Amino acid sequence: MERARLYGLVVTAAAAFALAAFVGAILSTIYGFGPWFDEFFTTYVARPVIPWREALVDHWLTDNHPPLYYALARTFWWIGDTIEHRRLVNLVPFVAALGGGLVLARPRAELHRLAALLAISLAAQGVVVRIAADYRSYFLSVSAIALLVFALAAFHADAARWRRRDSAVLWCVAIVALNTHITTTIVASAIQIPFLLRYLVRRDLARFWRLALPSLVAGLLFVAVSAVQAQHWLANTTAFWLPAGWNVARWTLELLVVEVAQANPVLLVAALGGFAAAAVGLMRRRTADAQLETAIFLGIGWMLAIGIILAIHAWRPFIYERYLVGLVPVMAMILALGSEQALRRIGLQPALAVLVLAALVSAASAWHAASTKRQNSDWGPSAALVGQLVAACPASLVHTDPLWNREVLDLAPDDNRAVVPFAYRMMAARYHFALEDDASRRLAKGCPTLFWAEWTRPQEWSAPEILARIRQRGFPVSRIRVTRFQRSFVAVADPQ
Repeated sequence: MERARLYGLVVTAAAAFALAAFVGAILSTIYGFGPWFDEFFTTYVARPVIPWREALVDHWLTDNHPPLYYALARTFWWIGDTIEHRRLVNLVPFVAALGGGLVLARPRAELHRLAALLAISLAAQGVVVRIAADYRSYFLSVSAIALLVFALAAFHADAARWRRRDSAVLWCVAIVALNTHITTTIVASAIQIPFLLRYLVRRDLARFWRLALPSLVAGLLFVAVSAVQAQHWLANTTAFWLPAGWNVARWTLELLVVEVAQANPVLLVAALGGFAAAAVGLMRRRTADAQLETAIFLGIGWMLAIGIILAIHAWRPFIYERYLVGLVPVMAMILALGSEQALRRIGLQPALAVLVLAALVSAASAWHAASTKRQNSDWGPSAALVGQLVAACPASLVHTDPLWNREVLDLAPDDNRAVVPFAYRMMAARYHFALEDDASRRLAKGCPTLFWAEWTRPQEWSAPEILARIRQRGFPVSRIRVTRFQRSFVAVADPQ
């Protein structure tokens, strides 16, 4: 008994260590970068000054995504005054998913190690650490699918002991997973289909309906919302910024799969060994245990989701790394299930060594992802430079130009046209300088005049072209000095 208790403590400690490092890496990433355009969009549509009904009808339902995350952002608006602080809302789904996982795992001792392996596998994922710093719905997608795949594993292995609280977890996660992001809806639906078909083939209707009903209700809610949003999705993506083509699809998917697989080499080797041993056993016995079936069904569901996503991409450009993050927990769970197959076949001490080593690797991977993240769309550096120049000479004037943001201003939904000036004003207020009105053509007296452009492609504009545009607008400027950032620039005209 003491040996079993010690083993359980080590399993729990390994998972807790990996998750603690994961949360630390997320917090480091959250506070490590300034806001970017999509986060200004979330801030604009989630503001409490907009009445709930107006926010839902005029702002959330006209966007390309279901409104659930905007409602979450609105509910937790009090969490901070800056976008960096409001990113902490992403810890809410993390805590909820962790709580739901504990509800499912605690009474099922046979799933404790699998739960730990899933936590360790997810903690290693650099792509998850990166998207956790987005004030967008992507981390909510990861949390929902992570809990859903564990719920499927628990349900398939132990439906006979399914309790009311387990059903409550399944209902909640189904509603969230099917109503967060369109790609997440596809993934959540696809990974359940093999399980449901298995129950139908075996005529286990009780198990079929217990699993199907939550997703059916959640799916009907998604369909009801889509009935309103579909016209906006079609209109908003007629001229979309995502690149089309099979090369884009192939490389995006391939890079994501490789990154997830390589995030924790210890688990990758263990999973490959575990599945190889399970395959040999399957050929001998012709039967698979519940966890091996779960891995097979999740793999089939993953491929089905990819097929649907590719079909949509062939119609409209659809594939983008952030949009695909719902696939990551499915792959992480498959790695955890393969590792579980391996750990069953080795001794107690080697199994503990693998768990501890995997937890250490995951912690290192999470922190590596946090330290190497590059937010190329951060508005902070250019705004900070403008703030420094104005502080050095307070009579400086700062101009913006709608031309630099024409690409965004012309994109649907209509809120983009309001978010652009809103974002400029937010950053100007943060760095303590004022913006001239668009109609102003004033030049500063005795101080530089600054021309600030964010969320553009500065490499497409040479300094002479920028100067020509400034003069075309009516500014009698003869020389400028241009400082470039990833997607921005600051042009400085010295006093005439």
